[in-house]
Amino acid sequence: MGFVFVVLEAKWPALGGYDAYFDPFGWLLILYGVRGLPEELPFRDSVRALGLIALAASVPLSVPQVVDWLADTDPALAWAAYLPQFAFVGLLFLALALAAVEAGEPKPSRWLRIVVTATAIVMVAPILVFGAGITGLADPAELIRFLVYVMAVWLLFSYSGGTWAGAPPVDESIGRPKRS
Repeated sequence: MGFVFVVLEAKWPALGGYDAYFDPFGWLLILYGVRGLPEELPFRDSVRALGLIALAASVPLSVPQVVDWLADTDPALAWAAYLPQFAFVGLLFLALALAAVEAGEPKPSRWLRIVVTATAIVMVAPILVFGAGITGLADPAELIRFLVYVMAVWLLFSYSGGTWAGAPPVDESIGRPKRS
């Protein structure tokens, strides 16, 4: 649910353009969800650490004047400020894809790896746009960035019931999660 807060945007003009979907709150929800990941999940500690870094980065980025200043100073700085968020998404989805493979779930693994690949494109595209001056890639990169978050929300909701993703095993006799 935290990614919903990060993805959605509802600016309040009367309050200086602040977003009603406060991203740091979304990152707190994401970190709460990360606590439930299985102990054996690959890169679990690194995912947690990147989540904390993304939370910390989201605090100043929730102030519209900071984002405007970064974009006015150098668009590459604005892009770089969001790198922790995309690094988190990429590593989380890589870890979940590996866990799905280990659990014998190839379909979820393929979808999760698509997000990993798209996230890598989003992280590299600004180097080509700002560094190499290939401005024609700016709009496609922005579209891919948006799609990464939409797919993240969709896939996390879709696969949250997998034991490989941290859901409790289901007691087949009653069709509900087993209680410890």
